[in-house]
Amino acid sequence: MTTLADLSLEIIDRLLFALDPLDISRVSQTSRFFYEIIYGPLNRQFWRGLYLAQPLDDPRNAVTRLGRHRDDIDWKGELQWIVRARTVMNHPAVCPREERCQVLRTCIDLITNIPPISSPNGVGEMSRNVRWMQRLIGDGAFLERESWEALSEEEEQLLARLHTLYGLTRRDLHSERHRASQAFVYSLRHHTPQRAYGPFMQDGSKRVDWVFLSMFVLDLGMLLVDTDDKDREHYFCPLGLMFSQSIIPRGLNLDKEDDWAGIEGLWSARYGFIDHREFILYNDPSVPDHEPQDTSIFDDADETLATIDIYIRVSGVEPDPCHPMRPKINIVGEVDGKFNIVGFVKLTDDDQVWVHYGAGNDNQMVWNCDGIGLGSIRSQCGFIGVWSTVFHDVEDPIGPFWLQRELLVDEDE
Repeated sequence: MTTLADLSLEIIDRLLFALDPLDISRVSQTSRFFYEIIYGPLNRQFWRGLYLAQPLDDPRNAVTRLGRHRDDIDWKGELQWIVRARTVMNHPAVCPREERCQVLRTCIDLITNIPPISSPNGVGEMSRNVRWMQRLIGDGAFLERESWEALSEEEEQLLARLHTLYGLTRRDLHSERHRASQAFVYSLRHHTPQRAYGPFMQDGSKRVDWVFLSMFVLDLGMLLVDTDDKDREHYFCPLGLMFSQSIIPRGLNLDKEDDWAGIEGLWSARYGFIDHREFILYNDPSVPDHEPQDTSIFDDADETLATIDIYIRVSGVEPDPCHPMRPKINIVGEVDGKFNIVGFVKLTDDDQVWVHYGAGNDNQMVWNCDGIGLGSIRSQCGFIGVWSTVFHDVEDPIGPFWLQRELLVDEDE
């Protein structure tokens, strides 16, 4: 009588690859023969085949979010955590506290280690990792703080980072969510010298505060989303996973490029603001910091989104000892032919792409902008962050801004 063990290893592998990875461990327990195939000394080839049988990107074709090809693929370990993350995303309550950070990091790694596209018109298919994540996130329940019990600060930052990278969910389209984000964005209490008046942690480290940044993404996202599409089923917002893939022309090695961030060129800058009288009223200095601010003004406040064009040029680079292959890029530019800008692009200590610039006339800087790159390097997501004045006086305005590259599509490609 012929048994499965009598089949060739190639056929057995094909049969096993057709199974859900959760079933593989059960198969390994049926006999020593299958245990050796799955967990034996030659298991790397098996787990590579099993990984590639999933609806995911081939990690050999992917680049990290900073544009480097991977050479450290742990086929077995990574797939096991991906399967675990899938289970937790469907049922967050099953995740023990000691697994939370690793599950969230796995989700973030999946959507930041994806294949690049070679041109703005999207030659090459959308990342399979992105599609996989979109299906699992669904309406966004997994990203809700209420789905998790007593989050630690690290867990809260990871969850907020995943939400920021994902973009708006259907649950975010409620008007009360938008009002809550406005109340955060326009509160001077959140814009402090400890944060360097940017989207950074309060400890002065200039590590990105993803909880802070997530509020800016939500506010700007609601201003950008098509208002006719707020049926929460079919909506379009240009911030999020769909636009997160790196745009790296074929043959370009970012490790050898001064402008590794792709900052030189024409950019569209969108700035959000509210009526300055309402801004001053909301930030009433007579209200002690320990008392809540009156957020009712956002029931009727008219938030406006203004757009200007900025042409940015690279003026030089400086070595960055912490990131030898990603030097600090110094930039200059013009805003609508009226203002000059001076600034830089560099990596933060936690390896996020940070753009900073000031704008003004005759080298007298008045406006200040600090943004963090969304998505992978050189992606269409651009930078999102905070605009303010360089003076940071008590009644000086602040607001969210989004810097998006104006992409020229090669129609012949």
